[in-house]
Amino acid sequence: MNNWVENYREILPWSDYQTQVFDNLKTGKNLLIESKAGSGKTTLLEGIVASLLNQNPNHNILLLAFNKHIATELKTRERIPRECEVRTSHSMGYKLLRKHLPLLRETDSLKIPKLANEAIEKISFAESDLPKIIFNAGFEAKQRRSEFLRNLRKLVDMARNNFAQTDNELDAIREKYGFNSISKLERYWLYRCLRWILKKDEQLAKRGEIDYGDMLYLPHIWQIKPPKYHFVLVDEVQDVNTAQIRLYKSLVDRGATFIGVGDRYLTTTTNLYYLI
Repeated sequence: MNNWVENYREILPWSDYQTQVFDNLKTGKNLLIESKAGSGKTTLLEGIVASLLNQNPNHNILLLAFNKHIATELKTRERIPRECEVRTSHSMGYKLLRKHLPLLRETDSLKIPKLANEAIEKISFAESDLPKIIFNAGFEAKQRRSEFLRNLRKLVDMARNNFAQTDNELDAIREKYGFNSISKLERYWLYRCLRWILKKDEQLAKRGEIDYGDMLYLPHIWQIKPPKYHFVLVDEVQDVNTAQIRLYKSLVDRGATFIGVGDRYLTTTTNLYYLI
């Protein structure tokens, strides 16, 4: 162990709350830890890792950062030992897909836009009512097509982040995210196209073609088991979505203790409490 791990309690003047956090880690229970912006959250994360390794240097710890920039920064900090695996949630999903798909290629950011265009062409060819309802609704055809495609791509992202496919599930996420300004007829065709895209998305993924959204969506859909960790530590836990929570749940199901750190006043963490 390095000097920080061995002597972290003496090196810095920790607050009573931070000291209480370290003591609670010894219980082995899942925890949600409040840490507001500007309160020294990064230092607290370093202290949590040190506390866990001080208890047992063989602890296998996964630290999931909010984004790639923060993950890179944490990796370069001397107080985060190499024994702690630092990633983003999407990077963890990609790791799972790499083991599941030997021919996995680099991510294609245009995968869903291309599938959206293809869906319109396929369904328009088979269903003569689609172009009539969608593209001849008082707008120029090109403008209306662009608007429909934007809505379709947005809906695909929301559906994958929330594992929604039925009409009721899709209606619920549209209401949740304020995506309600579409007609019933357009909604019908959006849902038709979306289901075609999700089916095609999986088919292409099995050939190694994925995008950013697939990294969290497919490991859950395909029920890929993650490696075993003793602890999974999640930064900025107030900003996670359903797909990320499902990833954390899969890690907990494999025996990991969950520790979430974030600001409870930014967004709700109610849907995380079933992990605690």
